[in-house]
Amino acid sequence: LSASKEKLRKRMDSRRLYASGSEWYRHLRPGTFAYIRPEKFIIKGIDRRAVVGLLTNETAFNGANCPAILLEHNTGHHNNYLLGILNSRIITSFLRGVCPPKLNGYTRFNATNVNAIPIRSIDLKNQSDKKRHDRIVLLVGQIMSLQEKLSSAKTDLAKASLERQITATDRQIDELVYELYELTPEEIKIVEEATA
Repeated sequence: LSASKEKLRKRMDSRRLYASGSEWYRHLRPGTFAYIRPEKFIIKGIDRRAVVGLLTNETAFNGANCPAILLEHNTGHHNNYLLGILNSRIITSFLRGVCPPKLNGYTRFNATNVNAIPIRSIDLKNQSDKKRHDRIVLLVGQIMSLQEKLSSAKTDLAKASLERQITATDRQIDELVYELYELTPEEIKIVEEATA
């Protein structure tokens, strides 16, 4: 380290020199294991639509540009159910209404507002709720499978076909989430216009 001291002292993050003073060798923003160890939902920080993925145990993330949702307790809901809701048009509409807008229709999905997302909790003992829950879980699994196939598709025709299937499946999830949140046709129209 001593041989590279001058080079290390010049390291900067987005705001300032961080390798100065007596701890010039230190690691930038080391974080805490409390955020690394559990599973977490992570949201793309700036986009036109809420894009949420799931990071497994023992994985790190850049919290500055990708806010994360850590589950404090087991809700009994399958992670795919939560992914379906978090990636739905209704949640994008909600977040675009409360998060800071950026240029060209982009939104800054910040941690404060991501934590305020109204997740619809359901009673899994209720047959109707359980059926809807399981259908969302299945459809989200299908999208994941289709996304995996899309990443390895070789031809434009194959890619276009997979993209159409993803769009159709995503649409089915949105319709289930509209039912889940008991939106009226007028409210659905508002959400779809706001997320077009």
